[in-house]
Amino acid sequence: MSLRPVRPAAENVAATRSTIEPRQNAAMDRIMSQSTTSALPYVKPCPDAKALRLTRCLQEATQADVAILFGSRARGDYQEGRSDVDILLVDDCAPTPQKRKDAHYEARMLAQDIYRQPTTVQVLWFDHDTFGKMRRTVNHVVARAVQEGIVMPSNPENYSSRYNAENDDESYEWTVTNQRIRNAESHLYNFRILHEGGGDDRGHGKNAQEGMEHALKTVISAAGAQYPREHNIGALTDLANAADPGLNFQPSIEPRILNQYAGSDDYYDPSEPITNIPGYYEAVRNDITTLLNRAGELQRQ
Repeated sequence: MSLRPVRPAAENVAATRSTIEPRQNAAMDRIMSQSTTSALPYVKPCPDAKALRLTRCLQEATQADVAILFGSRARGDYQEGRSDVDILLVDDCAPTPQKRKDAHYEARMLAQDIYRQPTTVQVLWFDHDTFGKMRRTVNHVVARAVQEGIVMPSNPENYSSRYNAENDDESYEWTVTNQRIRNAESHLYNFRILHEGGGDDRGHGKNAQEGMEHALKTVISAAGAQYPREHNIGALTDLANAADPGLNFQPSIEPRILNQYAGSDDYYDPSEPITNIPGYYEAVRNDITTLLNRAGELQRQ
C-alpha cells in the first residue's frame, strides 16, 4: 500500500491572519537559514524509515482505520536518539482505557525491536467524528498531523471519500488557545511548587521549558497565527514576535538553556543546569506571566 500525505500545508483561510503571515514567513525563513549554510544546497530531509515501519506495524496491531506518522520523524528533521515518534490513530469509536493502554504498550515494544535503543513513542487516538472536526481546526494537533504527516489509511478509497480535502474549510476556535493557557499555568504552578520544595533540576527545567513553550504558542495562537510542532524556545520567540508586533519579547533565560529540557525525560542530560543560574525562578515566572497576560489582551481585542 502506498504511503501518501493527504494534502499540502494549509493555506491562508482567515482574513484576521493575512496581515501577519508575511512577518511569520519571514521569521520561519530566518529560522531555516540558521540551520543551513550558503555553501551547500538545501536538500529536503527524508522521513524516518524506521518510524514509518513502526507506524504501519502499530496500525496492524491495533486494527485502526487510519494511522498517521507526524512530527519530526515524518518531516525528516528528527534527531536520532532524542526525537519522539509521534503517531495518531483513527477508528470508528474512541478506544477504551484498556485498548489505549495496550496500544501504548505495543508501541513501546515495537520501538524496542525496531530501534534497538531507547526511543519514546507518543500515541494519540481519536474517533472519526472528532478527527473530522479537529483536522480543520487551526493549531489543533490533528490538523497539524494531517498537514505535515504521512497518512496510512487501511482503505485509501474510504478515507478519500470521507475526508475530501477539497471540501475542507479551516476554522479557528479559542478552545485551542484556552487549553494552551491552562497548560502553561499548570507548568507554572508545578514550577513554583518545585522551587518552594527544593525539587531536582530535571523537574525545574522541564516545567520551565514546557511552561515557556505553551505560553509562546498561546500568544501565537491568540494572534491568529499557526505555530509549528516545535519545542525550540528561540524559534517560537521569533514566531511570536512576528505574529504579534506589539509583543517585543525576549526570554530572560537563554533559549539554549531551556531547550535542553525539551522532549521526553529519556533525553535529560543538560550541560548547563537551569538551577545553576541565579534568579532563574523569578525570570521564568515573570516571562510566562508576561506572555499569558499578552495572550489575554489579544483575546479581548
